[in-house]
Amino acid sequence: MLGSSLCQGALAVLALQMAGHFLLIPHFANYFQFNLDFPREQIATLYLCGGLASMATMRLCGVWIDRGRAQGAILITSSLLALVTFAGFAQPQGLPIYLLFTLFMALSSARSSTTLAITAAIPAPQQRAAFMSFQGTVTNIAAGLASLGSARYLQSDEQARLLGFDTLAWLNIVCTLLACLGVVLLLKALKNSHNNNRSDKQVRQGS
Repeated sequence: MLGSSLCQGALAVLALQMAGHFLLIPHFANYFQFNLDFPREQIATLYLCGGLASMATMRLCGVWIDRGRAQGAILITSSLLALVTFAGFAQPQGLPIYLLFTLFMALSSARSSTTLAITAAIPAPQQRAAFMSFQGTVTNIAAGLASLGSARYLQSDEQARLLGFDTLAWLNIVCTLLACLGVVLLLKALKNSHNNNRSDKQVRQGS
């Protein structure tokens, strides 16, 4: 299974997505509180809004995938996520924090669920459970390494404001766009693989 270039590509894309995500996620509470003067007592409500929006966008992307629009879903969610990260964290444009965080979480979840649905179709049915288990291990390692690396990189000033968060946001954007490209390539490879399998079956039936 792991010798397959498709499986290797899927794991690389998922690791890249998760690493980019966890460059920012562990530090949001401190960033909002100290850099943006967001009230600490409202942070729980902020995460609740992000969670509810994530449920809605994941359901929407599920419908798109079922209709054969997986590539459109990954392109739209990844592009919008990169735009939100740019306007909210890389080059802050003063967006309302509730809107900014809700969009970020909703688009991240939709992008991730779309990618998982696509990669689940790569291994053979009898290998799917093993692949999903290994996939979880890879993404957990990527998330842990990104969290540790970003924590070591960030500094804080006398007012406890985080320094360097914009640089992490740029890295997140790069990871988002590269992973998007990787998913598009996986979709094309999957389509070619299915076409080849269909041709092989027709040849065997004809003989």
